[in-house]
Amino acid sequence: MGVWDRQSEMELDRIVEQVGQRGYSWVHMPFSTQSVRDAMNAFLDFCEMPKHLKEQCSQPRDERGGYDLGYGFRNRSEENPDTKEFFHYTPAIAGQLTREKPAVQFRNRIEPVFQGCMEMLRDVVQILEVKEPGLGEKLLDEKSPHTLRFVKYPPHPPGVAYAEGHYDRGVFTFGLYESHPGLWANKTKDPVTYPSGYACFFPAIMFDETCKNIKLSKTWHGVDTNGEHLIRPNIARAAMVFFAHTPNQRPIPPEEARPY
Repeated sequence: MGVWDRQSEMELDRIVEQVGQRGYSWVHMPFSTQSVRDAMNAFLDFCEMPKHLKEQCSQPRDERGGYDLGYGFRNRSEENPDTKEFFHYTPAIAGQLTREKPAVQFRNRIEPVFQGCMEMLRDVVQILEVKEPGLGEKLLDEKSPHTLRFVKYPPHPPGVAYAEGHYDRGVFTFGLYESHPGLWANKTKDPVTYPSGYACFFPAIMFDETCKNIKLSKTWHGVDTNGEHLIRPNIARAAMVFFAHTPNQRPIPPEEARPY
């Protein structure tokens, strides 16, 4: 076994142990936290554009039930338990961020973060391949619809969650940024924390179907209110995550993501 294989095996043991203890692990971000903040600020600037211009930067979800691409807005309802404004970025949507100046600036800030996430994905895949050979052929396929999500929330009444408990629909998730604490993991709602320069790694619904030789449970998580700390007028919270998917992933029904 080579030096890198031993290092990867040690890293995998650490990830498995941490996820088993608290539902998530830390992984190194190979890009600056400043680039993440810059991209988030560009998203918030983009959201100040008129609604009809933002809606021009969107594509509906495909027939397989994947994520909507580009700009979206959801009001709290029985089908959508969270009120939020968001943007789902993949390179396929970049061509629609070309008209208005805030959209162009947003695209320019997104691209280095997305490419950094792809580098981080390759690093994590190399670690996981210690026990799951061939994983790269699934997750690093150019058709894999990996998605970078930007999301912001308006102020919520006390005790009303920003995001109700759920499982993510992909293979795993990287938590990259949150403007304020509030993210929790596990049924015990343990607070999620991570040091500067690191992302949070969460196994998602498709992990055990994709990585059958690695025993990790998908992470139940959500976001509670933590006081009102407006970051801009009528914006109480913002966050950024990266969802890793495989090509032709099976549709995940809502009741599987939120079974309780």
